Amino acid sequence: MDARRAGELVSLAEQASHGLDGLDARLWRERIEANHAELDEAFTWLCGSGRAEEAARLALGLEKYWMAAGRLAEGRRWFDRVHDTGALSDQTRALVLHSLGMLTFWLGDDTAARAAYEESRIIAHRIGASNEEALALAGLARHALRAGALDEARSLCEQALRIKDDTDYSRGRSSALHVLSVAAQMRGDLEDARDKMYQRMELERRAGSLRLVAAESSNLSAVERQLGNLIRARELAMQALEIEEHQEDVWSMPYTFNQLAAIAVAAGEPQRAATLLAVAAGMVEEQRAEWPPDEAPVFAASRASARSALGDDAFDVCHKRGSEMSWRDATAYARLSDQPDKSRSAAS
Repeated sequence: MDARRAGELVSLAEQASHGLDGLDARLWRERIEANHAELDEAFTWLCGSGRAEEAARLALGLEKYWMAAGRLAEGRRWFDRVHDTGALSDQTRALVLHSLGMLTFWLGDDTAARAAYEESRIIAHRIGASNEEALALAGLARHALRAGALDEARSLCEQALRIKDDTDYSRGRSSALHVLSVAAQMRGDLEDARDKMYQRMELERRAGSLRLVAAESSNLSAVERQLGNLIRARELAMQALEIEEHQEDVWSMPYTFNQLAAIAVAAGEPQRAATLLAVAAGMVEEQRAEWPPDEAPVFAASRASARSALGDDAFDVCHKRGSEMSWRDATAYARLSDQPDKSRSAAS
């Protein structure tokens, strides 16, 4: 490895970070995987050659790949290493700590996640980096949600939005809107949750991030289901799944399958629900991830309802079928679902 080739690989990772949001996400993922060994070599060389800033750029460029590919532990190792070099600018360190916080949060290491978010917030506030501070505050709000501290989460997100109160796009504003909408949903304020989810979806649509448009479609599906709009809920979930399938985003898929299972329960299709729940659970377990605080109760309630409706033996048969499906098989299976009975659904 030499400086020229390492620089080319840093540029590849940064281009991929943008590409993974769009229509060509699968191609960018294939490019990363084709160059994975060399990217790893470049990262090791940069860390060992006193080029911590470039190593951080390489890691930050690959964050979306690690998420979409379900390789959270690998990403955490990279961010841990570059953070430990100690030779980063404050702004870069704030971003690295935020990314480390995100990966450790999804891996369920809440202590490490909170420490990373808090250090990122302190640094960002000290240097006046508003986007980075808003991101860190939204990260702390995610941690508060998992702890059930809904008021704290809302306060942290509102603080983040005051810092980034403009209408222009920023990751900090988008992230704060997302967590604020989830907090509203968890406390039962569904209209407020829906409004903020649509705001965030529009921000990401304008920014060209189909990946996050899909994530917000899945979140909106949950709200519409709770409002009784099953047809609209399924439409939104299938829109999310279509993007996730196209991008091969295996990290987001289990949460969409979880929402489709909840819709199946509400529509009186417990066999379908049990099958989709097994798919979702298997994908989360394979990634060694933890269910997020808004998804975990949905999963548990759907599983209990489906098991009660079917009985243990029938539930286990359906669950086994789902556990043996690949995500491609599961996506095809989801498409075969009948539309929910309109008599069960209010007009959206």
